[in-house]
Amino acid sequence: MDRGLLQHEVAEEMGVCAWTVINWETGETQPAVHRLHRVIRFLGYDPFPEPICFAEEVLALRRSEGLTQRELARRLRVDEGTVRFWEQAKYWSYLTLVDT
Repeated sequence: MDRGLLQHEVAEEMGVCAWTVINWETGETQPAVHRLHRVIRFLGYDPFPEPICFAEEVLALRRSEGLTQRELARRLRVDEGTVRFWEQAKYWSYLTLVDT
C-alpha cells in the first residue's frame, strides 16, 4: 500500500499469482518458506521478531534465504534431522545440561 501497488503488481514483483497475495493479505494462507526471502526483499525488512536464541537464529537464516530444512542441511553438510533438532532448541538445551 505504501508503494501504491495493486495486488497483481505485488504478485508480479514477487513471482506469484495475485490470488496468492490476496490469500496472504486475508490470512487464508502464509507464505511458504521458499517464498519468504522474496517477501523480505519486497518489504525491505524482515517482519519477524529478532531472534533471541540459536533455534530462532537458524529459522531466521532459513527464512531469509528461502530454504527448507533439507536445503539448509545440504548446504551445511549435516542431516536434515539435525537442522530440525536445532530449530527445536533441543540440541543446545542438551549441551547446556552436559556442560554444567
